[in-house]
Amino acid sequence: LAAAPEARLAESIAGEIAHLLKSASTQSRIGIRRVTAGDVMILVRNRTKFMDLMVRALKRRAIPVVGVDRMTLLDQIAVMDLIAFCRFLLLPDDDLNLAALLKSPLVGVTEDELFALCVDRGGKSVWQRVQELADTMPAAQRARDLLDPFLDRAGFATPYEQLSELLEASGGRRRLYARLGDECGEAIDEFLNLALAYEARHAPNLQDMLAWMEQGELQVKRDLDEGAGRVRIMTVHGAKGLEAPVVFLADQRRRPQPLSGLFWIDVGDAQLPLWSPNKASDDPVAARARTDAQRRQLEEENRLLYVALTRAEERLYLCGWRGLQPINEPSWHDHVREAAGKARAKSEPRPASLNGPEEGWEGETLRVSAGAAIAAAETLATTPTEIALPAWLDAPIPDLPDPPRPLTPSRPSEPDPATLSPLGEDQGWRYQRGRVIHHLLEMLPQLPREARSGAAEAFVARRSSAVPVAEREPLARDVTAMLDVPDFAAIFGPDSRAEVPVVATRRGPDGRTEVVSGQIDRLVVLEGEVWVVDFKSNRPAPMQVLHVSQQYVRQLSAYRSALASLYGDRRIRCFLLWTEGPRLMEIPEDMLNAHG
Repeated sequence: LAAAPEARLAESIAGEIAHLLKSASTQSRIGIRRVTAGDVMILVRNRTKFMDLMVRALKRRAIPVVGVDRMTLLDQIAVMDLIAFCRFLLLPDDDLNLAALLKSPLVGVTEDELFALCVDRGGKSVWQRVQELADTMPAAQRARDLLDPFLDRAGFATPYEQLSELLEASGGRRRLYARLGDECGEAIDEFLNLALAYEARHAPNLQDMLAWMEQGELQVKRDLDEGAGRVRIMTVHGAKGLEAPVVFLADQRRRPQPLSGLFWIDVGDAQLPLWSPNKASDDPVAARARTDAQRRQLEEENRLLYVALTRAEERLYLCGWRGLQPINEPSWHDHVREAAGKARAKSEPRPASLNGPEEGWEGETLRVSAGAAIAAAETLATTPTEIALPAWLDAPIPDLPDPPRPLTPSRPSEPDPATLSPLGEDQGWRYQRGRVIHHLLEMLPQLPREARSGAAEAFVARRSSAVPVAEREPLARDVTAMLDVPDFAAIFGPDSRAEVPVVATRRGPDGRTEVVSGQIDRLVVLEGEVWVVDFKSNRPAPMQVLHVSQQYVRQLSAYRSALASLYGDRRIRCFLLWTEGPRLMEIPEDMLNAHG
């Protein structure tokens, strides 16, 4: 594996990063400082095994690394070994699964030992063969001693307990690290977290847990923008919006994605599908459609390359590898080399270390600054079509609304007036009592007089959790009686409306525009005047107008101002209906005028 091109590239990139961490510096907000691992970002076009090789190469040099931005959990080798262990607990006689488990680092049986266990078994299962040879074969004894206790506890121990015991107390994690590298630790931890999350929501059944895991995609996603102090490895798509002082762009020379053969062509104002499976089948129309599709594909590649090149703030390393099959299609490296040549990149030989300030070519390697890289990338972009800018683009931004949010009179910023005694009445019931009264005064006037008493008692009974037992019957009786008071006939008569929403603007006392948004408890529209009635359930109720809270007066003043534009030819009168008593109190106009 070390001879594979992508493995050699991963080692080269890790070596260069180690060199940068020792000797390179970068510009920050606080001045010049040493490059750290958090300043480095490695970009790839697609998620391939190169990302895992890159993580391994960095960890081998003790360079902090976040890991890849997305990982399919069940595709990780360490997780496959743990699943093989779980399947063994469910069905020990599954010979193929047990053979995979024995060969895994969890048990560590060699090829020759596994061959001896599996050949010439005489119809016995592999597990029976392991138990039979345990006294004479060290590998079989090691497997039996490790797996037998877990098999005995499989009927009552939870999956998480079994996996934790295998990985920690039995040394499974240590053996996996020794064989696969410590980069597998992330997948192991995620698998354990998943097992724990399953047990928190379901019965701890091992078979159900495995079925649940296999039915889901189980992709672990990370926000690599939060990986402070560590190298980030991510796709170009995932790096949109991110930047780093040092960026490595690794790309493999590859053939372009094959076209599907289905093209959409413009015919007048409509689009019609055209099917041509290959170039040999193309007629002139299909050939043009294929050329247009290839052009759009190349433009998308160039846009993605532009995103990749502009992620670098100071240093950009463009590198890649070729596969065994010769490919004539240009790679990103080829595109950048051509564009950099057009941008008149220097041609001096590159110094021995990529850390030097010089730029230029040496063989297939290019070293340019971030500014030159951006200039090269811009040569790949299509020149935008000039368009006429709209007039509003140069217009000044209008002032923000004044105020920025509506004034809600029914929710004033000042505290409510105090009751007679904070200890004389439960404060929670005080507010619940007011809400119950408001609901009754809204609904009961719509009912026939003879049905009001029963409806009030039924409503209070439904709110029994909020109404104390001693309060229920008197509350229903008092509210029903209030509707029969002659002075209140107009308020609850046919010309009145309950819970009327109102939204308007008005000029406040300080000259600022206020947006009034509220709900009037009762609105009475008569021939020559309009009544605004607000219900108050304070206990005790004030006896004189001068003792009324100013926030109540301000609330009614706001409602009056909002209704003035609708009923400009009628007198608007404001009342407070105190349910304690009950008593109707009109607020004089001079008090309302004082609040706008």
